[in-house]
Amino acid sequence: MGSQGFSRRGFLKGALATGGAAATATVLGGCQQAPQSPNVPSKWDKEADVVVVGGGGTGCAAAMSAAEAGAKVILLEVAPALGGSSALCVGSVTAPLSKMQKDQGIQDSIEDYMEDILHATGANASRVDKDMLQLLAETGGPAIDWLAGLGVQFAGPYEYPGHHRVNRMHMLVPNSAAWRKVLQPKMQEKGVEILLQTKGAELYRDVNNRIVGVKAMDTTTNKAIAIKAKKAVILATASTEAATAYKKKITTPNIAEMPAANPNNDGSGLMMAAALGADLTMLDAWGSPGLRTNLPGPNVSSTGKQAWMPFGIMDAGAILVNNEGKRFVNEQGAADDTALAVQAQTGKICHMVFDSQVAEIFNKWPMVVSSHPDKGDVSGIGGWGLIDDFVARDGIKVANTIEELAAAVKVEPAGLKATIEQWNSYCQEGKDPDFTRTTFGHAEAKTVGAGIKTPPFYAHSPIRVQIISADVTLMVNTRLEVLDVFGNVIKGLYAGGETGHGNLYLGSHGAHMAWNFASGRLAGTNAAAEEP
Repeated sequence: MGSQGFSRRGFLKGALATGGAAATATVLGGCQQAPQSPNVPSKWDKEADVVVVGGGGTGCAAAMSAAEAGAKVILLEVAPALGGSSALCVGSVTAPLSKMQKDQGIQDSIEDYMEDILHATGANASRVDKDMLQLLAETGGPAIDWLAGLGVQFAGPYEYPGHHRVNRMHMLVPNSAAWRKVLQPKMQEKGVEILLQTKGAELYRDVNNRIVGVKAMDTTTNKAIAIKAKKAVILATASTEAATAYKKKITTPNIAEMPAANPNNDGSGLMMAAALGADLTMLDAWGSPGLRTNLPGPNVSSTGKQAWMPFGIMDAGAILVNNEGKRFVNEQGAADDTALAVQAQTGKICHMVFDSQVAEIFNKWPMVVSSHPDKGDVSGIGGWGLIDDFVARDGIKVANTIEELAAAVKVEPAGLKATIEQWNSYCQEGKDPDFTRTTFGHAEAKTVGAGIKTPPFYAHSPIRVQIISADVTLMVNTRLEVLDVFGNVIKGLYAGGETGHGNLYLGSHGAHMAWNFASGRLAGTNAAAEEP
């Protein structure tokens, strides 16, 4: 993900000057021509007060809050089930001033939270819109309380060393998908009409340039559905992780074509709004290729390290091998190079291998493998997982011999044994003639030159490349109304979550989830209050 922002208004005003609103659509798609006149259909197939496009955490929160405010709501979701990316992550929701915090006597403040988020954001802190950050700080905790009041279960809040001065990390129980099991029946009780496998395709506007509905597509029949929104449309379609055409404008084709963690995050909601002159920002934040394990393991990144840790598992001496049991890359090289190398392997997967000397280090807090749903199954640590916690989830395999480990992760045994013997010799010599890796353990871990020799042996497996964490988004005000390239409100159009956060660049686990729920709730309430 890039660290230098584009000038959003300079870029898009120039696009409008040279080609009208249609030019903004080329930012994402390059193929959709924007309407230059009202495009209201002659006949509506459905109508509601509020139409929500996207059924992830943001969209469901928006639909629920709008329905609570008395609005008739239609919710569109392209997937066969609700949830989106908010049901795929670990499940941390990091925000201040929740009832759970107060009940535990945790002293917190809006100002402290903002300061900690800015610190966690690092070099990108100067890009952060402080008004949007304050909105998150003020509404994140109440959004957690609201979800809890509906029946969503949280544990914590838990510690987040290095990023948050007090416990703010609330964990969805038992995992990130828990909220949808509560919200879906609650929405249905409120009369929300949920249309699954239905994709938003185009926004309708009237002669006053007010958004008045959505053209949707039933993906099972390819039939268009004209849906009238008497009050407002809310876009909650995430960002650009799967927007291959857009990514090719920013990065190389082979990186742009890497798979997204959520293949439905194709930038379509952004394109719908851009076609009508909506302002986009954080255009360089298209996502980043990460190495991720799979559920139920759970789905996390374990090849890096947490901010407070002096080193990670890879730094301590782990290696990556393919299905043939062979190393194929400098494991400490650039992230893009590693991701491309994984994509070139059989099955496009790899396995991280290490021994008990390394495992023992990451079985003692505060050295962790990664974030973890709820509490560690073995350690009982909230929000974070040690080696044994991942072994309990079958994400990390353990065996007494290299051959047994190879069988457990379906790797060619002779190849893995030969690779580890060779790696051990490289560690002794301090040279890697194959891939020029220059680290062979870590001094603080006391593993320099140790190699992979001490049983039992471990493998975090399988590991795949996934594009995650895109932040290309629409400019919105603090009411979550979408703005055009001149800073004017596009009447009848709201956005939240990754689709609508303006220059709110968020560092630290759980901050995006807090924004998803908080912004969705606020957008739904405000949309329902619109005059029809």
